[in-house]
Amino acid sequence: MKKEKLKKLIYLFSVVLSICAWYSFKVQNLILSYNDARSHLNIARRVVDGLNPGIAQLGSVWLPLPHILELLTIWNNFFYRTGLSGSIISMLSFVGTIYFLVKIGELLRFDFKGIIITVLVFAFNPNVLYMQSIPMTELLLIYTQIGSIYFFIKWVKKDRILSLIFLGIYTFLSVLTRYDGWFTFFYISFAIILITIIKKYKVQPEKIKKSVSTILSPEIYLKIDKIFLEFFKKLYTYKIDINFNLKDYLKNTLYKRVRAESNFILYSVWGFFAIFLWLLWNWLIFYDPLFFLNGAFSAKSQQEILYSEGRLLTKGSIDLAAITYVVAVVKNSGLLVFLFGFLGIIKIFFKRRSITFILSFLALLSPLVFNIFSLYLGHSVIHLPSIPPYTWFNIRYGLIFIPTIALGCGILVSKKEFLFILILAITTMQYTYMYIKKDIVTIEDATKGASGYYLDDIGTWANKNANDGLILVAASSHDSFIFVSGLSLNHFITEGTGRYWKKSLIDPTIYATYIVMHDGDLVDKALKHNFIFAQNYHLVYKGNFANIYKINRPITINIPK
Repeated sequence: MKKEKLKKLIYLFSVVLSICAWYSFKVQNLILSYNDARSHLNIARRVVDGLNPGIAQLGSVWLPLPHILELLTIWNNFFYRTGLSGSIISMLSFVGTIYFLVKIGELLRFDFKGIIITVLVFAFNPNVLYMQSIPMTELLLIYTQIGSIYFFIKWVKKDRILSLIFLGIYTFLSVLTRYDGWFTFFYISFAIILITIIKKYKVQPEKIKKSVSTILSPEIYLKIDKIFLEFFKKLYTYKIDINFNLKDYLKNTLYKRVRAESNFILYSVWGFFAIFLWLLWNWLIFYDPLFFLNGAFSAKSQQEILYSEGRLLTKGSIDLAAITYVVAVVKNSGLLVFLFGFLGIIKIFFKRRSITFILSFLALLSPLVFNIFSLYLGHSVIHLPSIPPYTWFNIRYGLIFIPTIALGCGILVSKKEFLFILILAITTMQYTYMYIKKDIVTIEDATKGASGYYLDDIGTWANKNANDGLILVAASSHDSFIFVSGLSLNHFITEGTGRYWKKSLIDPTIYATYIVMHDGDLVDKALKHNFIFAQNYHLVYKGNFANIYKINRPITINIPK
């Protein structure tokens, strides 16, 4: 009873901590520092606001679940402008992750010292607290992945179908949140087959026969059993002694293969259905099921630009890819905490554990493997100040591995009084140092790195001077500007506005009073050598990152309400 009360206190404390952290970063004006945070809010808002609102505005750049969840509140200006529409999702995910970390700790037979350390390492991490306060997708991914891994470990230990179903549901959510979830899904699908084949099933045949006989008479049961046996003899030409009994059958390879198939199907249908929905969406909206992978706004297209500029150093180098991601994890977790967590993970493999447990535990390493190979293949990018181009970018990707580090620390201290006190003290000092020295890398990336390009200047100017007409701008490059301007989305002609966009790239004078662009964006490429643009627009504001042009003559346009 005492343990249950302490668990409830942990959950209650996580809620209070989440709210306090959000308020702290709100006061510091850091909630909307990431350009991507503003973009996530705009994507959801365009479904209900803009020149061409509708569900198609969910687009293909990012997976849809975070934006679908934001639709619950994004229509409200307060929730939209403050970022609460997305922050609430991150905060709930933070609390949910702590819940599942406690549950995983129980499955791993942590004592309460192990559970406390696991929760503290995750919950008090400065980077976790910042990211759980802002409208980004990392915490939702962490929550759905940790939830799926909890049910995976539970299924391995207890072999309950309900656990497999919940595993599938959380995988469905993870697959629709970020592509990291796809890798975890494929690994678990493969692991389920192996685990089912490896496992030794303890079944009491007499109980099964008795339960069946309560429904069927003994005569009917024996007839069905005989038909069943003859069917498999013919189908597989499997040599089975005529004195076949249920217990022997349950042990043979045929049964395990059938069971592996059924377990695989019961689980994987959720993940494959999520992937199918995403492919179908891309086909229906963009006429290409792989548009998210190969389209003009895809990560691949962006990485190809970086590669051509010599800024994708990890591509083709597995060593540099591994070092880069490990450094990202260390920067997010703190060096000492990382080392303790790593030792705890290693400890698992030296203990006498079953191969089925090891296969389930390996799912916790999927973020590490996925991110390293993404960097190696050139599908992802992380920049560090110590290597070219000497700036922060996407350092937050290291955050995804922190739950595993936290569990590693819990493994290390469980039933070890001295290690509990030592790691508690070191974690406290490590996090205190990060706060005092302002060594919170996710904030550094948002405020000083490439993740937070300064578009506030042109946004502020537009708010005061450009509310009298439509603004042509590429949202793929300037979504942050659109948010900062404070103008309603029906003031902007962007890629998703249909005829407004298509006609404006040929003759901007039809709709656009203002044009925002910088070298290389979609509007710049279309209008750089456009005679109509050159003759009818003049520069009115030169910003740090982009410029604003205004038409020479007034345009009378009724902006939709």
